Amino acid sequence: MKKKSLYIFGSGGFASEVYDWFNENRDLKKKFILKGFISKDKKKSFLGKPVYAENKFFFKENYYFHIAIGDIKKRQKIINFYKKLKFINIQHPSSVLSKKSKVGVGNSFGPNSVICPNTILGDHNIIYYNSTISHDVKIGLNNFIGPGAILLGNSKIKNSNFFGANSILIQNVNIKKNSQFFKAGLIIKKTY
Repeated sequence: MKKKSLYIFGSGGFASEVYDWFNENRDLKKKFILKGFISKDKKKSFLGKPVYAENKFFFKENYYFHIAIGDIKKRQKIINFYKKLKFINIQHPSSVLSKKSKVGVGNSFGPNSVICPNTILGDHNIIYYNSTISHDVKIGLNNFIGPGAILLGNSKIKNSNFFGANSILIQNVNIKKNSQFFKAGLIIKKTY
């Protein structure tokens, strides 16, 4: 089976983490070959792979992509501009995704992250290491779930929200607005 070409948007710290997660996932490495990174940085190479300028890259229909940029606003610009590209999830092998969950595309799953049953996860979310998405949670598009964050059951989260490290969203609490920022260690007890 011929491997499919994969390109990662980004060439910074989070991209280096996603690069590791990809390389540690044997199933992904059987299907895809990482050809390089796409970035606005002027780097020529990153982690031994070429870096292509975003405005000069020739996007082909048979290429696959992943966004490895931690900044929510920058991610959203890429999501909006490149809607027709084929995005894949990149999952560290130690992360756990329930077979009873529904997961979109372009998501990043860090080491020891857990997605519990009946969770619905939209596209392009970052689920960082040691974070837990409990049962029956619904998450929209382009959210950042920081290291050790916990989103408890029956919660609903809209789009482009930031949950800092070790923050906790209490059960049945909803984030009805987009672009909310919850700092590290915060316990979120009310609906926003």
